[in-house]
Amino acid sequence: MKRKIAGAGGIVLVVALLAIFGWYIVYTQSTKAELSAAVAKYESRTPVTMTFVVTPPENTPKDQVLYLSGSVPALGNWDAAGLPLQRQADGRYTATAPDLLNGMDYAFKITRGTWGTAEADANAKEAQNHSFTASRDGKVEVTIPSWIDGGKAVPGRVTMTGDVRLHKKFHSSILNNDRTLIVYLPPDYEKNQQQRYPVLYLQDGQNLMDEATSYQGIEWGVDEAAQKLIGSGKMNPVIIVGVYNTETRTAEFTPPLAGVAGKDAKGDQYAKMLVDEVKPFIDAHYRTSADRGHTTIGGGSMGGLIALYTAKTHSDVFGGVIALSPWLRLGDKPIVKELVGDAAWLKQTFTFVDMGTDAGHNYPGGASNAIPDAQQFVAALEKAGLENGKQFVYREIEGGKHNEASWAATIDQVLLAVYGKPNASNVAADEVKPTTQPQ
Repeated sequence: MKRKIAGAGGIVLVVALLAIFGWYIVYTQSTKAELSAAVAKYESRTPVTMTFVVTPPENTPKDQVLYLSGSVPALGNWDAAGLPLQRQADGRYTATAPDLLNGMDYAFKITRGTWGTAEADANAKEAQNHSFTASRDGKVEVTIPSWIDGGKAVPGRVTMTGDVRLHKKFHSSILNNDRTLIVYLPPDYEKNQQQRYPVLYLQDGQNLMDEATSYQGIEWGVDEAAQKLIGSGKMNPVIIVGVYNTETRTAEFTPPLAGVAGKDAKGDQYAKMLVDEVKPFIDAHYRTSADRGHTTIGGGSMGGLIALYTAKTHSDVFGGVIALSPWLRLGDKPIVKELVGDAAWLKQTFTFVDMGTDAGHNYPGGASNAIPDAQQFVAALEKAGLENGKQFVYREIEGGKHNEASWAATIDQVLLAVYGKPNASNVAADEVKPTTQPQ
């Protein structure tokens, strides 16, 4: 009887061992298969060299270098001046990129050295990234429809005119960030040591005086315009301060207007920074006329919006405001009523506002809202008893767009309207001049 039990136990043991052995064989084969697949995949990702062939638009400056900027170091690592391309006799540009992994996906764009001179789509809007899968002896061919700057900018060219000074890493304790302040001084600043000057504070300072820092490589030309107009005797000398924006521009330029602004609006903090940090710094370092009658704030687009809001909320500091193609709505909601309020601040503030008839997609809620919104703002000024040409100037610019190029085209007229000398000679008939100046 005991032998039978032992025999049965032996059978069970043998079956168990066979099961374990069978599982081991299956597991080993599976592991070998997975290992083989991993090895094959690894071997397929060996370094390969890719060739790029770029056909540029006709307006590409022949004396400028084209660059490929992509998603890994071999493609420039998203540096705007990444992998340089060589111009060929047929007008196309080529480059080779080694050390890309076979079978891997990559992305890139073409630039002329800065993101302000990057490629654009057929509608001159920002182009999408190109993508490709690396392969041995592979080639990527792309045709660029246009440049975002129209091929006009010279990447890296410094175009500051006159006595222009930079204060980099200006720290704001209120916003807890750093930015640059760019300061234009009138031609006689160093000669007339006893003279003090009015100050114009403009937003988006990197776009005002230098192609090298401006969006799409197009500056407003504020320094050139002021230098020319002051030098010719048409304009009173003025100090112009450009306040660079930051990566939080949208939040900083959004006024916290009830019912229309989001919870991230930092317009109050930004205005406080201008009043409590930037202005005291400028007054301490330069010979300014610091009173409100000689202090004006301005900007374009969202910069015009925050300029209006700051002039309203700090009307004891700013006696003038310039708003070029300003946002007068947030999203699809008009904000003229909230901006104007009881209009008491406007009665003591010289205001310059303009709006182009071709605002395009950059105006909130659609281009069709731009002129009606501006006219509504003007109607509010007139309802408050302000007279066009005296307490304020309003201009509708036929064909004017909502961009740096349009503001550059009219900046001399803006400066004349605010700081022009009433009796200046040789002033063109179409140059706008109010009958009074801010005091």
